[in-house]
Amino acid sequence: MIDAILHSKSAIRELPPHLEQAAIDAYAHSLSAVWVVAGSVAVLTVVTSLFIQEKDVGSKGEGTGGGVVGDGGEGLGGGTVVARGH
Repeated sequence: MIDAILHSKSAIRELPPHLEQAAIDAYAHSLSAVWVVAGSVAVLTVVTSLFIQEKDVGSKGEGTGGGVVGDGGEGLGGGTVVARGH
């Protein structure tokens, strides 16, 4: 009977009235627990994101692409690096 209820919510309607109410209460309890956990994670995520520091990730040299200098092998593409002072 439990397996039928887990796979088809319409099976709840086939239960006797006192078991039908118990099944509905169990679903309501499980859904409220999921919302409490999900809401807590969301609030924790927002609060912790307020403490993320901004960092500059720009490159120190001039260049284009992000590949390996040389033949590149089977990379994502050849990069071009312009060295200063050479």
